[in-house]
Amino acid sequence: MPPLIDLNNLETNDNFDIIIIEVDQIASDASNRVFALLIDDEERKCMVELNSYEASMLSFVMKDLHKNSHIQTIYQILLRYINSQGVNIDKIVIESKVGDIVYATITLVDQKHDRIFSVISLADAMILCLMSNRPLQAVKKVWEEMDEFDEWDYEYFTLDDDEDED
Repeated sequence: MPPLIDLNNLETNDNFDIIIIEVDQIASDASNRVFALLIDDEERKCMVELNSYEASMLSFVMKDLHKNSHIQTIYQILLRYINSQGVNIDKIVIESKVGDIVYATITLVDQKHDRIFSVISLADAMILCLMSNRPLQAVKKVWEEMDEFDEWDYEYFTLDDDEDED
């Protein structure tokens, strides 16, 4: 007989509350560094720097250009493959921050309800969430440890669809 666990006396731990994060916009500063602006439901904003590849891929997905692309991105190939295997993305959660590096965990679930976990980068997490229509989640304590965006002293430029229309 398996041991019985009494959950009635279990204390709650607010350090592991999960919140929803949204990728609000992509911005570039005067020196051409690119950032993603993340925001939560309480309007707390964090800005994370992206390398040029991550910024290009995130911008491509945010503008929905992947929906009509004639050449598939590696993310599209991955999603097509896992779906063909009867696997779906269950959730993507920002779980850890070490120095400037932010780690996320992707949870995949198959038809037998078996789960596969893998650590991915924050950029991959943002891209895969947007492409799979899954919410980007974060452990509240980790989110609160991320540097808050405070209207930096230097100018930044939003990268959006309006630039292409001129």
